[in-house]
Amino acid sequence: MLNHLQAYFKSENDAETALMKLQRISISEARVDSIPDDGNNKLFIVPAFNLSSAGGNAANAGMVSRNNENEKNQSSENFTHILEFKVSSDETNEALQILGTTDAHLDEETVKGYNQ
Repeated sequence: MLNHLQAYFKSENDAETALMKLQRISISEARVDSIPDDGNNKLFIVPAFNLSSAGGNAANAGMVSRNNENEKNQSSENFTHILEFKVSSDETNEALQILGTTDAHLDEETVKGYNQ
């Protein structure tokens, strides 16, 4: 079975770097796209590196929200690019570990679905 993963980045370069690192495993349908900034994107994400430090528990990983009006550092949390790809169930954890070595941020639901 293939899993669809999405990782969010603050620059196209960061997304492309993560994609290059992921090439060592079998991924398919990989693409990097810009995220439209329409002001309506509410997204609850967690840094990928927190998957290991929080034991994969999203509740302990410190969620951040994109475009949160109350966020002090809103500009620093402005995610501009998304990396999407498919990976086999057997290699999903390895893909998440690779993303954890980059500046990737993952959707809260993704983290919950792949608790380690």
